[in-house]
Amino acid sequence: MQARDWTAIENEYVTGKISLQKLSEKYEIPLRTIKDRSRKGEWSRKKKEFCANTAQKARQKIMKKEAARLEKLKGVAEELADIISRDVEQLKEQHGKSKTLTESDVKMIKELTVALKNIADVMRDVYGLPTIREKVLLEKHKEWRKSIKEAEKVTGGVIFLPEVLEVVEDADSMDAAAETD
Repeated sequence: MQARDWTAIENEYVTGKISLQKLSEKYEIPLRTIKDRSRKGEWSRKKKEFCANTAQKARQKIMKKEAARLEKLKGVAEELADIISRDVEQLKEQHGKSKTLTESDVKMIKELTVALKNIADVMRDVYGLPTIREKVLLEKHKEWRKSIKEAEKVTGGVIFLPEVLEVVEDADSMDAAAETD
């Protein structure tokens, strides 16, 4: 009878995706023997711990990459803000000399406006800030939840919903309807 490297077999099970059945076939060991060793050595617990530790390391790595990405975005946004600030100062100087706006001035103002919007989007992304639309939707959702809870108190948990008068098909119509409410 050949000597088996049970540590290697255990490691293969704990760190891999191989089943006890496949290990039994691969190493020509009776399945009952593998199962007994697995139970006594707590291979299943070790496998769960290994998977949890691996997942935790992966999450930490992803979080580190995301933090670096956000830091880079923040730096880019700050650089753009500085550039825009210089352009605004330049526009002020040019405008002070002449009292009318030229076509290039209007173009620069439009470009600055777009750049400012982009910076605002980047900064919201970096700091996890909601847009005005998202704030409104969150408030409406809170109000809805509050009214549902109040209705549950009054009706003892049974809520009667009103009949639907119209079906809104697209998101733009829904947005318009939400803004009129």
